[in-house]
Amino acid sequence: MGLGICLIGTMVVSGKEKGNTDECDGSTPKAQFVVDAGAEKKSVLIDYTVWEALLTLLEDLENIEEIRHLRNAGEEVISWEQAKSNCE
Repeated sequence: MGLGICLIGTMVVSGKEKGNTDECDGSTPKAQFVVDAGAEKKSVLIDYTVWEALLTLLEDLENIEEIRHLRNAGEEVISWEQAKSNCE
């Protein structure tokens, strides 16, 4: 599953942009690297919608791992839709 993320090598040092290695077509969300004075990457700034998509992906992966664990333990696993309908 692709998130359509395109990393942009924009370096920000002391609030000033030092360089841009944009290899995207402009239609994908951008990320910026925050670097220290020695140009070492320290942080990444991403669009909030990308952050939400990453969190959703991580939650889905966590759920998949839990399902695998339960199946390997011989437990019954039901779909989310079935679980929701049982609560209604």
